[in-house]
Amino acid sequence: MIQILVFVVLAAVVVSARLVGHLPNFTPIIAVSLFAGFFFAQRWLAIVLIVAAMGISDLFLGFYQPAIMLVVYASLLLPIAARSILRKGLTVPRIGLTAVGCSFTFFLATNLAVWLFSGMYVLTITGLVECYVAALPFYKYQLMGDAFWTTSLFGCYALSGLERRPGEAPSSFGLALEG
Repeated sequence: MIQILVFVVLAAVVVSARLVGHLPNFTPIIAVSLFAGFFFAQRWLAIVLIVAAMGISDLFLGFYQPAIMLVVYASLLLPIAARSILRKGLTVPRIGLTAVGCSFTFFLATNLAVWLFSGMYVLTITGLVECYVAALPFYKYQLMGDAFWTTSLFGCYALSGLERRPGEAPSSFGLALEG
């Protein structure tokens, strides 16, 4: 029952956050992907969550160039694979570094796709550098959003007590997981 509730809440957070006004790229999608990959016992639930939430919100926001869209969706699924890192034990540094790594990977992959497929940039090293430089202001907001949403999701999880068995004391971060 709790997994269904978490699934629905996370999907609603992603869809609503993408549809309301926000700073460019200040959305919860990477943090939700990271958290869902960690939280759900079955990875396919995390994958369905991300694809469904993105698909639903893109119905309202509009679809874009298919090759770029494929790279965006695939890049948003990569944080799910980080579950093995996070399941070794949740600590603030581990969560933070994993979130930053996922953000950076998304930035690199999606802007490479924009350079390759959008027609906005010359397909030279100079064009690639121009593409990444033009994307830096968006990356700043993405990092801020990922930090905010990752802290919120994992912080709520730590405060919820869901990770502990009855009577078990929390670790120094408030999270104790089985290996």
